[in-house]
Amino acid sequence: VKVGIVHYNMEVYGGAEHVGLNAIKGLHEVGHSIGLCATAYPRRERTLVRVGIDVEDCIDYFIHGRGNPEPDQLMSFLGIYQRVAYSYFPIKKLCREYEPDVLLVTQGVTIIPTEWIDRTYTYVHYPIDHELDHEHYMSSWFWRIYRKPMKFILQNLDQYKDTRLITNSEFTADVIRKLWNRDPHVIYPPCPLS
Repeated sequence: VKVGIVHYNMEVYGGAEHVGLNAIKGLHEVGHSIGLCATAYPRRERTLVRVGIDVEDCIDYFIHGRGNPEPDQLMSFLGIYQRVAYSYFPIKKLCREYEPDVLLVTQGVTIIPTEWIDRTYTYVHYPIDHELDHEHYMSSWFWRIYRKPMKFILQNLDQYKDTRLITNSEFTADVIRKLWNRDPHVIYPPCPLS
């Protein structure tokens, strides 16, 4: 099976990256072909040092998506919107050129091409719409304005909620059930023990 994996940023190393890298490694080890769409290729010398995982020989196809601006660049605060804009065209290119049988989204808000919704699995770490209701985004006029377009996108344009949903805990599954009226499958994330 050809699996297209979408992971926004392989340069950050946290829980989402453990999920993405372990998904690549695990799917490759059971014989699947992997195509990756990400802002950076997961190079052995970086992933081994940061998270102890090497997937460099597991990836059969790679498409480079556009990344975040550097923190000192003028528009760096628009990161959440860049992640949404980043996803659509690179995913279309991944689907057109690599022709995966299924897509697996392992990080972030992603606009899935309509024709791929039924073949997409999305690992939801936590629903972004719930995060946008956090007091941080309500604390000033700037953040209240900042969140409004994203709330619109999430309510009207974002089809990842219509994909097959996977999440990391029963707690997050309960939030998804309440917010989206969907019943995700819980797969606990890989946790390094050392």
